[in-house]
Amino acid sequence: GLADIFVFLYFGQVATAMIPYLSPTATTTQAMWLACPLGWLSTGILTVNNLRDRQTDALANKRTLAVRFGDKASRVFYLLLVGGSYSIL
Repeated sequence: GLADIFVFLYFGQVATAMIPYLSPTATTTQAMWLACPLGWLSTGILTVNNLRDRQTDALANKRTLAVRFGDKASRVFYLLLVGGSYSIL
């Protein structure tokens, strides 16, 4: 469950937080907004993987979002992540 949040924060926000320091034209606010699509796409990859492994994860008592909320909700979440990442660009 928490892996999705950590993937978004690390691969989206943390990994691109250095942009304002490397580019004098970028601001911190711009960097954080531009980092969102990267974080959403990274989280989308994790979501698709969790959706594929949902049944075996449930048998192994792994509490991923796909296990907790089910197939349909995971697919909607994936579409929101990918759609949101492309819509913000």
